[in-house]
Amino acid sequence: MKSQMLRGTLEPLALIDILAYVARLKETGILKVSRGEQQKTVVIHKGNIIFARSNLHEDRLGDMLLMQGQITQEQYDQATLLLKEKGYRHGRSLVEIGAITPKTLWLAIQNQVKNIAYSVVPWNDGNFEFTQQEIKQREQITLELPVMDMVVDVIRHFDQRAIFKSKFDMNDVYAVGERNKPGTVQLEPYEEYVYRRIDGEKSVAKICEESDLGFDETARVFFLLRSLGWIKKLGGASADHSPFAALIGKYNQMFGHLNQYLTKHLGSVGTSLMRKYLEETRQIHSGIFGDVELSAGGTLDPGRLTGNIEVLGFEESAAAMALEEALGEYLYACILAVKKALGTDHETRVVQELEAFQ
Repeated sequence: MKSQMLRGTLEPLALIDILAYVARLKETGILKVSRGEQQKTVVIHKGNIIFARSNLHEDRLGDMLLMQGQITQEQYDQATLLLKEKGYRHGRSLVEIGAITPKTLWLAIQNQVKNIAYSVVPWNDGNFEFTQQEIKQREQITLELPVMDMVVDVIRHFDQRAIFKSKFDMNDVYAVGERNKPGTVQLEPYEEYVYRRIDGEKSVAKICEESDLGFDETARVFFLLRSLGWIKKLGGASADHSPFAALIGKYNQMFGHLNQYLTKHLGSVGTSLMRKYLEETRQIHSGIFGDVELSAGGTLDPGRLTGNIEVLGFEESAAAMALEEALGEYLYACILAVKKALGTDHETRVVQELEAFQ
């Protein structure tokens, strides 16, 4: 699996956009979140959280069990001594001295993983980095928590309810899209009520104003439905006036130049090579590249790219970041095509020429 990286700074609910994207595409990788000296890591396999780590004392297994009253200070100290002498983990040390049973250890680790994963979502400042990669070494005791279940749970119980209306342009109009398979996420009756009122004609503001749930709670449900990918924005900015137009235009200039260079030296084979690498990149960035095809001139359809990124439901900053990661990876693949087909001298020349478009 080729790696894909999304990184950025945290703001309220920023991680929800990233986690919802990871959940919808059933990604595998590692999410690292930091705030000052605090560092937490969440390991995700095919859209499920399987493990988490933290450098905070209160997140460590022994400290967690001590705070919960499941072990005594004496048992904690005894296990710590065994940990230092034998190099055991705290959990094994506690089982060795009889402080907890293996069943308690299993449940405690799963609860620890869940608590760490949940704890990072409300962070309003700091940095995050999600790297798509294979999980080569898995822990013996893991959790199987669907990321989307956590996303839904956090949205439903997020205390700062007024924040949800700030996540929308209230004049936008949404229509219902493809709904996930039955049973994956069960909407509450009041959420179904909002879902049924989304008709592709009324704006977000109009539906929120008319809703019996009140404005803020209806906006919360809108945010939930968008995170699930069950609603899609209609109309909106055209491809030429979208916030991604300049970014897509810059990359299309580079793609067009590469296509011209390859066809000059290879004929129609050059465009075929670029299409081949687009297919390979699409396997990694399926949500962004979706049904996007390469034109005869080597460029990508801005309208389709813009539509795909909007359907993913990202905040604008996260959307631009994901889009640039995908376009950048495809650009790198095309440069690699030059190297493989024509040699390193041509690769060097092309890279120098592309600098004019940066």
